[in-house]
Amino acid sequence: MQLLECNYIVQSLTLLEGLIPSKEEGGISCVEHLHKLFVFGLMWSLGALLELESRDKLEAFMRSHESKISLPDIPKGTNYTMYEFYVTDYGDWEHWNKKLQPYFYPTDSIPEYSSILVPNVDNIRTNFLIDTIAKQNKAVLLTGEQGTAKTVMIKAYLKKYDPEVQLSKSLNFSSATEPIMFQRTIESYVDKRMGSTYGPPGGRKMTVFIDDINMPIINEWGDQGSVPDLCHVLQYCPCHEGAATRITNEIVRQMMEMEGMYSLDKPGDFTTIVDVQLIAAMIHPGGGRNDIPQRLKRQFTVFNCTLPSNASIDKIFGMTLLEHAPRRKLETQNPRISGSTGPSRPLAPAP
Repeated sequence: MQLLECNYIVQSLTLLEGLIPSKEEGGISCVEHLHKLFVFGLMWSLGALLELESRDKLEAFMRSHESKISLPDIPKGTNYTMYEFYVTDYGDWEHWNKKLQPYFYPTDSIPEYSSILVPNVDNIRTNFLIDTIAKQNKAVLLTGEQGTAKTVMIKAYLKKYDPEVQLSKSLNFSSATEPIMFQRTIESYVDKRMGSTYGPPGGRKMTVFIDDINMPIINEWGDQGSVPDLCHVLQYCPCHEGAATRITNEIVRQMMEMEGMYSLDKPGDFTTIVDVQLIAAMIHPGGGRNDIPQRLKRQFTVFNCTLPSNASIDKIFGMTLLEHAPRRKLETQNPRISGSTGPSRPLAPAP
């Protein structure tokens, strides 16, 4: 995925704004604390879309830079990188392992496999980044390959909301998603508040999660949008039904940027939608997979989710397997299971 230079700058400032504690929260302890927060913001703005190898190159550049910025010290004998550290409330670098909580497998039910989220450095860090942006009522976009738990992490984050204060809704885009479908869905989530202003019921706020936001068809101009005023015309004109599917993400952009959409029932009237923010996820573009337009992309703070490390994979599957099946029986049949998820003997080839 490509971002414009201005997007990187805005993302670093947005992160810094969310990271700097307010006076009520204790404020900045010292200038060095602010320096470290600035470096953390650089990690997850300039380096937010990088894969693991490119992250190593960025870290090498930053460590060799003449500015001598305050980077975390890497313990000898480890393969840690600066991306595995965060800044504490006291202005110190700390490894993300310090934030890990034990995982308890449900004893009264068997959870869906796709909903299991074993805490590890990757998802704890992503959860923190999402919260840093979302608490400012700004949009977040997670991108990454299949298997990086984007959807699971976002849904786990949304489950933490207090339904008396913050609602959450989820919807999936596909190549067949049309603008009118998205608009009608959003309109079904909100109630009238005053005049042409609508918002979530009960005066609450709402976060809408859009999965596979890059699925709508790309038009001949290379984007998924068109002139905003044209959206309304295309939705009503039967001869432009094919074109209407191409402007789905233009409606999304319009709702985010203009805080509303043009009414489908009263042509020419604009419906203002308040207290609604978006979180989205998409797979990496390329290889026949669409990207989203820059005009929509600039509305988000974007983070790339990399594939988990071998250590994280061992922890995830090892813990799930040990908790799902009787521990004693597993350890008796396969003593190595307590320390590794790998088989104790070669598996027979598949027929």
